[in-house]
Amino acid sequence: MKITHILLFGLLITLTSTAIAAPYQKGWGTSVIDQKTGKSGVKIGGRLQAIAAVDSETETQDFYFRRMRVNFSYNPKPNHKIVYDVRNDNANKGDKGEQTFNIGDAYWQIDFKKFKLKAFRGKVDVSYSQTSSSKNLFTPERTFVSEHASDFVVENRRANNVQINGNLGNLSYHVVVSDGVNSNDLEDVAENEVTAVDGQKFTYGGKLRYYFFGDPVKNPAQDTFYGKHDTFSIGAAFFANDKIIVDNTGNALSEFNMARNLTNIELSFAKGGLRILGEYFAFSGDIIDLTATDKEDILGDSNGYYIQSEYVFNKLAPFVSYEVFDKNLDSDDAQLTNTTVGINYYQDLEGERYGVAYRLTENEDELNSGDDEEFLYAYIMLNF
Repeated sequence: MKITHILLFGLLITLTSTAIAAPYQKGWGTSVIDQKTGKSGVKIGGRLQAIAAVDSETETQDFYFRRMRVNFSYNPKPNHKIVYDVRNDNANKGDKGEQTFNIGDAYWQIDFKKFKLKAFRGKVDVSYSQTSSSKNLFTPERTFVSEHASDFVVENRRANNVQINGNLGNLSYHVVVSDGVNSNDLEDVAENEVTAVDGQKFTYGGKLRYYFFGDPVKNPAQDTFYGKHDTFSIGAAFFANDKIIVDNTGNALSEFNMARNLTNIELSFAKGGLRILGEYFAFSGDIIDLTATDKEDILGDSNGYYIQSEYVFNKLAPFVSYEVFDKNLDSDDAQLTNTTVGINYYQDLEGERYGVAYRLTENEDELNSGDDEEFLYAYIMLNF
């Protein structure tokens, strides 16, 4: 990576910080006042995250919206909340063009005395980092292994579902029944995709998270706490789908049924400016090779983990992330290792942020022909 590229990205951060900096308050949204009653139950806000990147694999540069969203919240009556957002993620990335908006979150939450009931498109807690709002990530890009978890048993971890969330002292719990996977997310190690999903059962599961210190209600899952909260928790989760009917037209086995499950273990620690977050994932019933003749060779197991840490010095926060993702446990050449280092500047917590990061992805022979990848990017994250 040329030193001139690094200097140019540093200059980009400085210039955009000067040009775009605005007095955003932390939190999000503006309340809409009813002219007749003088009251408000509606809040509207938005999110913009832009990335300027240099990709060593393609030897290209790009400047695009990683996330572009409009958020709504409505309280129709006491203890009832409806949350909805429309989004256009990765607009202008590569040759994607302007694209169109689609639905993100869209859920109805009812608060009871001892638990909360959430219905429709709320996040299923398959991963701590995936449950964290994107406004609180270390960078706009999550780890590869957590992205795999996000679609493994539930499409984009927010297919239509019903979930119950609550606390028993220092123990929080999450129980869910959900719609399942989407065919676009079912691919093997060589990135061959299935033709379609002809049917499936519901996905089900849950998570337990125990807090050694920190309030379970006041410390929601988020990658960075900006040095403002102290918390220490561990969690464990299990999610499964017992039957997925796969159309594999064009390959030796044109149709097969499969079951799969995901196990997730997490550790979250924040004390003063120090933040440490780590997760482990075990994927049973992963797709290894769609071209194989027997189902036993098509399916297999994979696993992976990551650990990431930052230290917040006032508004400046250097960070590092390391992950290992073994996409086929029966192979010695299907492991991905990813290292990211960077620095963030939290101008107004999650309201206004700037950062730059460098990611090195090392692939074994079965992945990307064994070629390593470098990705240098600068980003602006605004939440309002």
